[in-house]
Amino acid sequence: MSARTGLALGLLVLAACGGTAPFSDPYVATSRAAAPVAPSPSADVPATTPDLPFRASAPAPAATRGYAPVPPEEAHLSNGIRVLVLDRQTFPMVEIGVVIDRGAADADPGIGLLFGEALVGSTRHLGTEELYRYLHQVGAHWSSTTGTDRVLLTMKVLRPYLGGAMTAAASMVTEPAFKAKEVENLRHQLGNAMTRAKESSSTLADMALSEQLFPKGHPQRLALPADAAGLDAIGGDVLRRYHAAYVAPERITIVAAGDVRADDFVRLAEQTFGRYHATGAPPRDPTPLAPGPRHLVVVDHHGGSQASLALGYVTPSVGHADNDALDLLGALLAGSLSGRLSLKLRGEHGFTYGVEAGNAPARSGGSFRIATAVETAHAAASLRDVLSEIERMKTEPIDDAELERAKARLDYGAPTTYSTVDGAVHSMASLATYGLPLDFHTQRGKRRRALTSADVARVATTYLRAENVQIIVAGEASQLTEPLRILDIGKVAVR
Repeated sequence: MSARTGLALGLLVLAACGGTAPFSDPYVATSRAAAPVAPSPSADVPATTPDLPFRASAPAPAATRGYAPVPPEEAHLSNGIRVLVLDRQTFPMVEIGVVIDRGAADADPGIGLLFGEALVGSTRHLGTEELYRYLHQVGAHWSSTTGTDRVLLTMKVLRPYLGGAMTAAASMVTEPAFKAKEVENLRHQLGNAMTRAKESSSTLADMALSEQLFPKGHPQRLALPADAAGLDAIGGDVLRRYHAAYVAPERITIVAAGDVRADDFVRLAEQTFGRYHATGAPPRDPTPLAPGPRHLVVVDHHGGSQASLALGYVTPSVGHADNDALDLLGALLAGSLSGRLSLKLRGEHGFTYGVEAGNAPARSGGSFRIATAVETAHAAASLRDVLSEIERMKTEPIDDAELERAKARLDYGAPTTYSTVDGAVHSMASLATYGLPLDFHTQRGKRRRALTSADVARVATTYLRAENVQIIVAGEASQLTEPLRILDIGKVAVR
């Protein structure tokens, strides 16, 4: 007889003898237990207690404390390169960032993106394999990304290896080789990544929205990914011209955060970057951006049960005074599950898991965007509710409690700007890219706290105009076109 069979027979014997089973279910036992008998009232128990008024209502929320990060220290190298340092001696690690304040919007589609990827490659004195082996030996974590208005190369290393990381970064930024085979491999990788991304209806909706918001030739239109033919035309010579035009000392800022003193880092930066000299092309004049007439476009996308909605409005450039109120507007609409759009589409109707809304300013103008994914059958109703909530934001006063919650959500996110070395590097990169004051993040928190409901209504009325909204719905056109037409908010174009 096996041990398992013997155990089973033993349990049966215990049960037959009236023993208690060793594995009882407490939930079953509880459900069979007799309901407790309520004690009889006693004349000694008072009808009220001294704390009854206090317990009658929930206490008011505590006041939110503003976040005021310490600004970085600033210096300049002998060749004019700017340096920003935030000394954070909590762990023996340093993250550096080399910021080039020109990005995808400063060249034809695909060039800036490919340039950023190609920076992590062969240099004039180091092959790719040699460079990667060296970075692995010093334990570096690195990345190179291209945004609309900047290219950012970052490296994170333990403090003893900072000198080696700076030497490698200087070689990658100032003397990249852009070898033909490496550029070809990157083109294939980017092309495949873009093909995969376009399988997503939300990506298609977002790209189509940018095309509607920004006319041909506008810098933010240039920042869109290139098609396959456009990528194939980008070779090493094109990347070298981009480098010659924009990688000049006056366009470069080196930022550092972590276990390093400012004067020590400046000396190291001078040793590694101070001998670099180049003359870049003059910056282009800012391109004015005006909102266009309303459009409603359906992007036909097959293979899913959901539709992606994307709405956009033209907003000001970085540094405009209205951007703070637009940030608060985004928090009120969809800053969390208690945002108005979240409460309507998710809480009331169950149409979606979540809604995103926010302002995205750039050097050549910005955009306020709202995005969500819903079942195709509910796309038209969801769009109607989104437009209705935006209009309500313009006309109905926002009560103090709702406004305070939205400000608190912005405050809660503020510490991420400088609480980690990665956050600090990216925050300082934004300061460098747009020429913002060093105390920008501190002052922004104070400005946001001073905003009123009237400020929010004003920017909603000024920028979120019904006649200028661009609406994209990506999904099954055969199921979307007629319900959207019935909404009677404009001609439905399908592409």
